[in-house]
Amino acid sequence: MNSKVNAILITGLSLFVGIHVPASTPDLLPETPVPEFGWKRQFTGMLNLNQVYFDNWVKGGSNALVWEVNFGGQAVLEREPYLWESNAKFLYGQTNISDVGIRKAADEWKLETIYTRKLGTWINPFAAAAGWSQFTTGYNYDDEAGTETEISNFFDPAYFTQTLGLGFTPFANFKERLGFALKQTISPEYGYADDVETAGEIETFKIEYGLSSITEYQRSLMENILGATKLDIFVNFKGIDAIDARWENKITAKVNKNISVNLELEILYDKDLDDSYQLRESVAIGITFLSL
Repeated sequence: MNSKVNAILITGLSLFVGIHVPASTPDLLPETPVPEFGWKRQFTGMLNLNQVYFDNWVKGGSNALVWEVNFGGQAVLEREPYLWESNAKFLYGQTNISDVGIRKAADEWKLETIYTRKLGTWINPFAAAAGWSQFTTGYNYDDEAGTETEISNFFDPAYFTQTLGLGFTPFANFKERLGFALKQTISPEYGYADDVETAGEIETFKIEYGLSSITEYQRSLMENILGATKLDIFVNFKGIDAIDARWENKITAKVNKNISVNLELEILYDKDLDDSYQLRESVAIGITFLSL
């Protein structure tokens, strides 16, 4: 009797397991996504606006309109053994103040390309090149005397760098590139390439050797707010006191697909230009008019 009961129980259990347990158990961890190799391109155009208007305002004030056109593009080619990334930035803007007239508010173009060899780790060798300058003439204004003096122009000054080193990506949205760099400065007329330590004729071309460090990080501060920061440091082999640094910070709050509020803060230090730091800050409404 007991043997018959046991046989029935075993048969029933076998049928239950056969029905509810699949023949093959799936992996507990999801498969690693296959990288999408090939080209990825994007290009955007944005108009930033900042406007102030007064009418019979007894406390005083000046009407002002600041506009800025910003084009940015990126092309990335990824293959199994390497990653090749190229970036372009074109920026120009003016400010119109009722008491002083129209003046340049922003003027810059920059091209950069980076080739990274993949080693399968978070440390990879890279080679990079970059160049940047401006589009139009820059002036130094003397409002009391009512005069303006030219101090810069297209390709004067112009800067170029070439870098070989190692790139680090220890976690998402963080990049660090460290390497040996060459930096060239071209300035035919305004003396930006002149070495003050040398006497005689003003130099129109200068080359510097040193170390380059570029740190980039971005993160989502809220659902529709993105923060990004980039610190670019060049240390001349002449000494630790010969450091060029550019720190760019940007916070973008998306209102919708085409409208955003942009806060930018840029700090520049270059002892060849000035013994103190330079600062540019802007808050503006951005209108995206081109997205490819």
